[in-house]
Amino acid sequence: MRRQVIVIFADSRGSTGSWMITATLHQKDITEGRFKVRQLMKKAELCSNQPGVHSYKITTTERSDIPNKLARDLK
Repeated sequence: MRRQVIVIFADSRGSTGSWMITATLHQKDITEGRFKVRQLMKKAELCSNQPGVHSYKITTTERSDIPNKLARDLK
């Protein structure tokens, strides 16, 4: 099982995460859960090189160049 996870990860050149590895295993009629795949990936020291979650910048001031036509106080 661990070897199959490593092979799938290597075939994707390191871009596949636990979700896609689980889906690929299901296509091969191997029913294994995502958390088991995560555990196997951690033991094999495999980490997907997909970009992380984008965090949005929180503004603290109102933009003066855009008029507040609705006069809403969104606090």
